Amino acid sequence: MSLKKYLLGMSFVFLSLCFTACTLSAPDYGPELIRPASARVDIARIDRGPVVELARHMGITRYISEVVYFTNPVGPFAKFYVSPGDTVVEGQLLARLDTEYLEEQIANRIERIANMRSDNALTIELREIAIDIMVAENARNFVATAEAADISGAEAAEARILAIEMAQLELRQERDRQSMALRHEEDRLQTLRSRLAYAELTAPFDGIITFMDDIRPGQYVGVARPLIYMSNQNETIVELVGLTGHDFPAVMVGGPITWRPFAVRDAIAIHAHIDDQVYDLEFIVTPSENRHFRPVQFEILQDVVLSVGKLFPIDFYTTKIDDVVRVPANAVFSTPGGFFVYKMVNGEPIHTEIEIITRTTSFIAVASGLEVGDEVFVRP
Repeated sequence: MSLKKYLLGMSFVFLSLCFTACTLSAPDYGPELIRPASARVDIARIDRGPVVELARHMGITRYISEVVYFTNPVGPFAKFYVSPGDTVVEGQLLARLDTEYLEEQIANRIERIANMRSDNALTIELREIAIDIMVAENARNFVATAEAADISGAEAAEARILAIEMAQLELRQERDRQSMALRHEEDRLQTLRSRLAYAELTAPFDGIITFMDDIRPGQYVGVARPLIYMSNQNETIVELVGLTGHDFPAVMVGGPITWRPFAVRDAIAIHAHIDDQVYDLEFIVTPSENRHFRPVQFEILQDVVLSVGKLFPIDFYTTKIDDVVRVPANAVFSTPGGFFVYKMVNGEPIHTEIEIITRTTSFIAVASGLEVGDEVFVRP
């Protein structure tokens, strides 16, 4: 055999083997698996077990904390009655605003209302007197006109009657305007008086003062100004650490919505591994407008109080099936019509359709098509 024919023959064999190998490893398999007779076939045995997909973050135990602030009035701060580290009970006085400015406004408002009532009464009285005079003059003119049988005088009398009716209408309108203005002032007075009831800040629960805002007597305090931070030593929570900006939703559509990190929104279960124990966690809902200012917190669903400051892993499960027929992910192929595997029967790979429950990067949970003990072809 010539060297040229020999090289051509070897090239044909090499290309044939390459075509067969590429067919074996291609992701888009046809119904039949083509493989060289001498090639090794990797197989896996079907079993039952867990199918799990999770992401892991770190957490730390904390006491449940709450921000305490004045809910209604705004004004200058008077004083604190507690200090950081103090233990307080529910209802205990924590701080108060200076109510002198409120009391002064209330006194001014009461005086203003009294003056309005006096002025309104005088205005109405003068209008009523003017109308009475118009009515009396019209009556005298009417008698004189009737005695003289003066036609032009009768027309003038009708004009005066119309003027009296207009004056009476304006009087009713003035009473309505005065009444509305007076109700407005009385409502403002009631609002000021109600604020006196919120000028004292009390503890919402038994706990410990952990932080107080740096404000001084006379400093202006707004309605939602965080003033005191309290921790409830009877309840322990988990606080997630190490979250970055990509954990926040990129788009907020519509009105206020509940904010959840991506890891939380996709999770079907959240477990914390603390001191060789597994605890179920539940996300503490945070209004979207506060998402940048509050930590990511979880409640421990079990009735347990843990020491604070413990670091531990938190598992966020997006898939968690404890016991199911499962197949390695690299044994499953897909077509527009569904999923299939190559089940080994008498040493031969047979195209076998399957129905899947869920899939992860490692395993796929199977509902039908395979049984425990079956062997399937897997891509190396």
